[in-house]
Amino acid sequence: MDKLTYLAELAEGLARWVPERERQDILRYYAEYFEEAGPEREAEVVAELGDPWALSSRLAVEGGYVTQEQTESWTPPKKKKWPWVLAICAVVVVALIGSLVTALVGLGRYLTRDNVAQTPYLAQGTGTMIVEEDKEYSGNFWSNADGDLDAFESIDVDISFGDIFVYEGDDYSLSIWQEGDLGGYELKWEIKGGVLKIWDAKSGGFHMDFGSLTGKHSLDVTITVPNGMVMEKVNAKTELGDVFLSDVYVAEKLEAKTALGDVECYDVHAPEKLTLKSNLGDVILCMEELYSGVDIDLETDLGQVEATLGCSELDCEYELECSLGTVTVNGRNQGDKAERKGSYSYKLDAESDLGDVNVYFTED
Repeated sequence: MDKLTYLAELAEGLARWVPERERQDILRYYAEYFEEAGPEREAEVVAELGDPWALSSRLAVEGGYVTQEQTESWTPPKKKKWPWVLAICAVVVVALIGSLVTALVGLGRYLTRDNVAQTPYLAQGTGTMIVEEDKEYSGNFWSNADGDLDAFESIDVDISFGDIFVYEGDDYSLSIWQEGDLGGYELKWEIKGGVLKIWDAKSGGFHMDFGSLTGKHSLDVTITVPNGMVMEKVNAKTELGDVFLSDVYVAEKLEAKTALGDVECYDVHAPEKLTLKSNLGDVILCMEELYSGVDIDLETDLGQVEATLGCSELDCEYELECSLGTVTVNGRNQGDKAERKGSYSYKLDAESDLGDVNVYFTED
């Protein structure tokens, strides 16, 4: 594992537990640690620090953000399966995701951020930047406590490139973190009518320049809401990237979609409708508490569906199906389809074309 991969996985692990500002401080510290060690000791430092997921959990516990028991109950996201995904794409991309041509046409861009509804253009002076060799990392942070971000009641993110993180924190905050030259790609954001909206600044979205595919290119959009705050609606959509949600309370509808990444939701609360979809990635849902009447829809074309629900199987109406994979319910092999019909407290629909569907009910 190289330095950039290590820092990226550490950042993703920290995102589950640690507030954004503290997360950036930690990442700066370890980036400087690698820098002081030098390229010749990079492998030695990786071995010294150990697994990045384990380090992120330990730092979160030591910082008082989470208990040891909570970290032990969390399974880190699976490593991406891009090699086999790309091979399959060559065969099925036209049939399954013609709409992704725009997203796949380019992968170089440069990020700017506009605060449209409030103070104009807050990028300079409010973020952090680390320049190392020919790589550039930059980030910007806005928060309600700092006075440059209004409170909001709904979230609407619709972008063509980048990972989206939404989780519970101490304050309303937004950060946008970039790695590499992103070749003109821009995001804008505004808060209007109680809705935090983030979108592509230019029509046509994200375009890929295959000649610029050197080094690592990434973009993180991270949103936090105060502890216990109930959002009216949450919509998180990215064409090329992952979506990660944790401890988010939603009064009406929660929807997360991606074309070329994974969707992961942990301990989310949605009393009416929860929809998670991916074209080429996995869909993972863990809900310890369910509201009566909740309607859950999980779907992927080429990945797996994993759902752990804090209820009894006898209280759930479900329809689980896959074309080339296997359906399991609490470890029981159900072939390619399993269903339970009737009027029950909860409803679950889960489907995968080429992957497995695994559902676990944690109550007897």
